[in-house]
Amino acid sequence: MGFTHYWAIIGELDREKFKSYSEKVKQIVENTNVVLSGEDPWEMEPLVTEKIITINGFAYNSCEPFTIKPNHAGMFSCKTRKKHYDKVVVACLFLLREMFPERIVLGTDGNHNDLTAGLDLAATVGSITEKEFNYNLII
Repeated sequence: MGFTHYWAIIGELDREKFKSYSEKVKQIVENTNVVLSGEDPWEMEPLVTEKIITINGFAYNSCEPFTIKPNHAGMFSCKTRKKHYDKVVVACLFLLREMFPERIVLGTDGNHNDLTAGLDLAATVGSITEKEFNYNLII
């Protein structure tokens, strides 16, 4: 099973806004009960700085790391296989879209029901309230 989220970053992201985004991602990490890691799924520490964010599940609850850098435009994906950290990835993506609406396009293999936990988590640090948020890849 390959449950995957997709996003496109159009151009570079503003550094000051990305710094604010990374602070909110730290809050998301603190607000979740999911055990997380960074690039190495066996180290219990996600990497969240103003230059890079890398989050994965821990140990056997990991799949592909979710990584965002403000200076890397392009198309990206993160396969979570619906593991526990999926809601953290969804929250980070919705928050990214909220903070950079003109620069971010989102997509997923899932449906609205698959995104609810991530939407709720994102709402703890952002103003995201719309449950019918359009999450279709439109590239």
